[in-house]
Amino acid sequence: MPVLRYKKSNRWGLVWIPLALIVSISIYFAIKWGLKPRPIPQINPSEYALPEEAGALIYRRFHPFLRQEKMVVLGSAPWIRDYDRVWNGFLAAARADNWKIDTLYEDPALKPIKNFDGLKRKTLSWPEVTPKLASELKTHLEFGRLVVIHTTFNHSSYRNEDSLTKELERALKRPWTALSMLSFALNSEELEQLQPPCEDQVAPSTRGEYVACAAAKISRRYLRKKLDPGKNWLASERHGLGDYFIFIHQGIEAEQADPEVTQ
Repeated sequence: MPVLRYKKSNRWGLVWIPLALIVSISIYFAIKWGLKPRPIPQINPSEYALPEEAGALIYRRFHPFLRQEKMVVLGSAPWIRDYDRVWNGFLAAARADNWKIDTLYEDPALKPIKNFDGLKRKTLSWPEVTPKLASELKTHLEFGRLVVIHTTFNHSSYRNEDSLTKELERALKRPWTALSMLSFALNSEELEQLQPPCEDQVAPSTRGEYVACAAAKISRRYLRKKLDPGKNWLASERHGLGDYFIFIHQGIEAEQADPEVTQ
């Protein structure tokens, strides 16, 4: 008797391929653009003495992936005392680690980062990425030169409506890493004065308020730890892909004299 043979159908394999692709894309955008991404701790509250030490700590924590980047956006909070010295320590640690930074673009309204030897400096055009700026950045990136952009926290974080980092992603066709500086409160009095203010902890009404409420939330989380408000503390979280928040608490004790940072 002849044996009937049935050809196996590949239709299920063809169905699973687009389904897997849809799921992968959905997960990517949920993590990146979701309204409530789950913060991922990067640095637990750590004490530091001088702002430069905080910057060096930030670099040491993030250097494994930063060394693979060709452009990094740094965001400062103007009300944080000596925010420029934090980034001085960050760049000093990077240079000591042979991370060769070619050009620094900086918002002229901010206190400038230290003028390290061999570091080219340019004024950052804003409020939008001009064709000239995009062209310059593309040239740097094509030749493998490392670029650092120094702006304010509300322009560095992807979570803000007016994010420079998002504009750079659109102009240069790829995402970038942003380190955005924010305040960190250690008691109820400091929490009430925290800047920028968070109006709605449960459901921030705007993407801009999301950043403010992230600072309030991490502050509330560590109130029970009874950290000494007279000392300096640093913490960090990741909020979505490449969007890192750096939380700074400055102690009420008298500041020490400015140190010399090794170049």
